[in-house]
Amino acid sequence: MFKSKKYSAIVLLILVFGFIWQILETPSAGALGQITEPIVIKSAMRGQSVTAVLTILNSESKEIKVDLKAEGQIAGWASFYGINDKKMANPISQLLLPIKAYQDAVVKFEIPKDAANGVYTGVVAVTSAPETDAAKNESSSNVSQRVDREVSITVSDKEIIALNVSVIPASYDLATGKPLKIRLIYDNQGNVAIKPDVQLKISRDGQPIYNAIFPYPENEEAVRPQQIKELPAPIEWSTAGQPSGKYQAEIKVLVNGQMIKENSFRFSVGMVTLSAGGLLAAVTTIGWGSLTLGWLIIGGILIIIAGILIFFNKRIKSLF
Repeated sequence: MFKSKKYSAIVLLILVFGFIWQILETPSAGALGQITEPIVIKSAMRGQSVTAVLTILNSESKEIKVDLKAEGQIAGWASFYGINDKKMANPISQLLLPIKAYQDAVVKFEIPKDAANGVYTGVVAVTSAPETDAAKNESSSNVSQRVDREVSITVSDKEIIALNVSVIPASYDLATGKPLKIRLIYDNQGNVAIKPDVQLKISRDGQPIYNAIFPYPENEEAVRPQQIKELPAPIEWSTAGQPSGKYQAEIKVLVNGQMIKENSFRFSVGMVTLSAGGLLAAVTTIGWGSLTLGWLIIGGILIIIAGILIFFNKRIKSLF
């Protein structure tokens, strides 16, 4: 039975490795790789911009500088940015890959305003720059490596609104007076930039007690097509003055007044139980911010209590 489980684990590891190897197409030299799943953008509109993330691998034991470029029908549409350049204000053409690690970059496609309806194809290429072999003092260069990722963009004049929304409460069990906080992550699968509003309804025992619409933040950039975006601040509902008990939250996501998505979940107020996380937090507090010190203090207190009990137990026995 043990051998069977061991062999099954080995087979599973081989299958997982094979799957990763197929996704990461690396040259024979093994230095440069890129996730090569095609970038497919359906129903892009003229004048719109769409983005995709490039994940590039350096398996060398040294840093590698790579060139980023697009070729084919979409060559003039593409520009590249660092993954931390959220506003995409500083385009780049090269990227420095850390040692034996992945590095992400963003490619943005600007659809020309005069592009005709149709399918446009090309590739996004990642190419390592050839290096001079200084050790041999030769002027010849090593062969550069290149990995392509196919791109297909369908241009259409039909507006498509398609939005996936992840609704993530910070907690389902709230202490009395603590606010309900809800994170919202938007995944725009349509071809138009949108600014969704959110309607939040709270009910207790089937009776509505709160109903409000949270407009999309005025100063926040719209969710672009093919973009995944989380609002910088969660929406909140204050539980101050609310009795302990179980509640239900209903979330409706609205675009131009029309409901696109809805979600609901149950939560409680003033009925917090000590979870594993809460226990660790309490121990850390006892240890003045140190979990280890907290356990030592609790252990010391238990030893003292045990010693006192043993002492009094012996005293009681000696009286009889």
